[in-house]
Amino acid sequence: MKGIAKLILFYTITFVIALLSLSLLKFAAVWIDAARHIPAFDVSILREILRVSAESVPFSLYLSILLTLSYSVRRKIKAPVTILVVLLISIGLNVAVSIGLRSQCRLIERYPPEVSGRVSTLGKSGLMLNQHDITIILLEDPAKPDGSRVVSIPGQPLIYQEKPAGPGNSILPLPSAPFQPDMPYFLESIMLDFSLAARHHQSLLDEGPILFIIYTAAICLLLCSLRFLFTVSRWHLANLFLGALVFRGILTLEIFLNTGEILELIRNFLGNRLPDQYAEPFILTGIAALVVLYSLLVYFARGRLKKDE
Repeated sequence: MKGIAKLILFYTITFVIALLSLSLLKFAAVWIDAARHIPAFDVSILREILRVSAESVPFSLYLSILLTLSYSVRRKIKAPVTILVVLLISIGLNVAVSIGLRSQCRLIERYPPEVSGRVSTLGKSGLMLNQHDITIILLEDPAKPDGSRVVSIPGQPLIYQEKPAGPGNSILPLPSAPFQPDMPYFLESIMLDFSLAARHHQSLLDEGPILFIIYTAAICLLLCSLRFLFTVSRWHLANLFLGALVFRGILTLEIFLNTGEILELIRNFLGNRLPDQYAEPFILTGIAALVVLYSLLVYFARGRLKKDE
């Protein structure tokens, strides 16, 4: 019982830390993007926090199960107990947090947006903005959209605009300030897939909590059934990296099964034997059943080899 309590505590703490950390990073990205805009636009803090928190739930689910399975192997907690406990706590916590955040988002959408975060525009006078081959140098505070500027166009002399105006005396729009570093491709692809997964989960919640619970149970079962990956070698760190790679593949599979072409193919294959919305959980559960069967066969095979020795 003590090992089970520690397992539940470890999963819960990991889930909360992952959710808060990614939500904070996403909110910081929103704030920076607002500050890059010229002039900066204000941010509704509560709305953005709820939105980015809802988008961070799938990442927290994957990371928590990954680390908890590795923890259970290092603590030598039996596989059946680990799979059952992690499956139940992951389903319960993911469903509760997702439904709670979704209800709060719907509640706050009923009220007019209240701007509670005043964002200051990044940069000072002399800021250089690039758009295609055109360079714009702002001679005044970037927060002042109608301030004087110098425009550099290739093959033409510099253009000084004391009061920049376009057709109908409208203020010409400016590109965003270049204060956002490029993210490595592999991290960008992972975050993109988690964003797509979060969007899919939100769409399932819109259709009803029962469908979302069934889908969550299927993906959690598939992830928990991969515990055997963390016993492949004696090096726990190597097993953790292997598990992370396989979990990355599961995330890709989740996104792949949700594409229109694959859904149409599944629909044609199953016909009227299964409702369309339950096709994806059915496939994930089937894969999980095969993994569990493989783990059982390996377990009994190892036991028989030990007896023969």
